[in-house]
Amino acid sequence: MASVTLKCSGCFQVITNKQYLICSKCNESYDLDCANVSSKRFYNIMSPERKNKWICQTCRSNMPKTIYTNTPIRDLKLNIFTGLTEEQQSPSISNITLRTKRTSNANDSIFRDSDSSVFGDTLRDCSLYMQQTSTTTASIGTDMPAEKLVSPIILQRWEEILDKKLNILKVQIVTELKESILTEIENIASKTVTKETQVILPQNVEDKKINTKNN
Repeated sequence: MASVTLKCSGCFQVITNKQYLICSKCNESYDLDCANVSSKRFYNIMSPERKNKWICQTCRSNMPKTIYTNTPIRDLKLNIFTGLTEEQQSPSISNITLRTKRTSNANDSIFRDSDSSVFGDTLRDCSLYMQQTSTTTASIGTDMPAEKLVSPIILQRWEEILDKKLNILKVQIVTELKESILTEIENIASKTVTKETQVILPQNVEDKKINTKNN
């Protein structure tokens, strides 16, 4: 019985030895050169099971690169601070207000109101933009991988919103810090003047008594 002649599907040359692999998808044969596998790897590293599951480059290139088909874009609404989806968050993102750590004394008022207004508004703006983007995307329909849809459009918009809000926050912090420092300076100056007055007045009274006696 004549043996079956194997030809490499890459270079179309006859395979004359046992150094070849068969694609588990298309059942085509490839010599090691066309399979891009070294002899050392073929004999010493690849197990029989791995050889049986080997896939040629042609089949690999035809395999879908993403598994996001028919996945609602709303499932990808990530909170930029927590990394969780909208469904994983409790309460929802629209109700979240980030709070910075409270500081003591004069600086306490700087963060008390500004963090609530600025960061709270930022999250609400991001949430609103996500809803608008989801509606637009759903109405148009697209097969674009989800990570490509989210990254350049939504993340860029978030960055713009955050930059704007952070600039406002910086101005508020600087303004309130200046006011706080000026208030402290005025208090210190007032206390100093009061102490000097308390020292000078008794001395003036004593001087008057001495002058009266001498006269």
